[in-house]
Formats: sequence, C-alpha cells, structure tokens
Amino acid sequence: MAHVYVLLAVDVQAALLNGIAGNVQLVDSRKHTGDAVTALHPGDSIAWRIAPLQPGKTVAIEGFAGAAVADQVIAPERTEGKPYWHSRVGQESGSHPYTVALQLEGKPFSFDATLQVKHKH
Repeated sequence: MAHVYVLLAVDVQAALLNGIAGNVQLVDSRKHTGDAVTALHPGDSIAWRIAPLQPGKTVAIEGFAGAAVADQVIAPERTEGKPYWHSRVGQESGSHPYTVALQLEGKPFSFDATLQVKHKH
C-alpha cells in the first residue's frame, strides 16, 4: 500500500476571469503533473490538498462527487484540523472519473479529474 499525495494548484486570478478550465494543475507525489489523472493501486491511500498560485488568495476543497465516489472507489473525508482530504482506494480497477467541488475567493467551482486504478502484477 502506497500513500499518494495530490496537490491542486490553482491560478485563482485566471479562474475567476476565464473559468476553471485550464487554470488548475494537478501534481502528485509520484511526480505526475499536468493532466487530471492520478495512477493508483487498490488499497493505496490518497490525500488531496489545494493551493493558490497567487499569495493571499483563498481556496478550499468543499467535497467530492462523481462515479469514483458513487461506485465507492474512493470515499473522501475531510481530515479534522488539517488542510486536506483523504481516502483509501477501493478494489475496482479501471478509469474512475470524479469531480472536486472548490471555493475560490468564496465562489463555487468544480474540477473534473480521473483515478486510474490498476492491480499490481
């Protein structure tokens, strides 16, 4: 079982002007950057946090939805007293889309991402 950490880096200024598309970069502890796909194995632990590119801007993860949540591939929970959400990855392999509900400067946005779950060989 591995621990995978995911950072959502948000260009808040651009997102507020032009929408969220293209203004969130996902970076994970497996050194994967850019697109919104995180590779995992069943039983892995995953934790998400968010940070603004511009100092002083407020951002927050408000929740998760989508097929990965509905199919119980992940069950994200806010970590009490910490600035991140976490989940254990279920046993179902495949591509599992999910949506992250965000607050940027008090305004609601959503960001679509995918978990790619593969069994170890």
